[in-house]
Amino acid sequence: MQNLALERIKEAIETLTTIMRGQSVDKSIVSSQIAACSLLLDRGVGRVGQTLALQVDLNKKLADMSDEDLKRLAEVYRHQYEPKLIEGTIERDKD
Repeated sequence: MQNLALERIKEAIETLTTIMRGQSVDKSIVSSQIAACSLLLDRGVGRVGQTLALQVDLNKKLADMSDEDLKRLAEVYRHQYEPKLIEGTIERDKD
């Protein structure tokens, strides 16, 4: 799935650029085109990193945290930043 999305990244970006500039846009399908492009970009290259909001006492050193505090911190971090495998190649224009 990811490889197929990567093959269409250039077209998705070109479509979004065309919509952004208002060039030959069919207003009846613009929303669908934007959604489809967004999905392709998400599947192909992933989403932009998100910030991690934690309730952490900054005055407390890691060495002073309880096992429960450390487990909770690790669990929140793990869910926010699960590694994502990106594989494939993108052909670049020779411009």
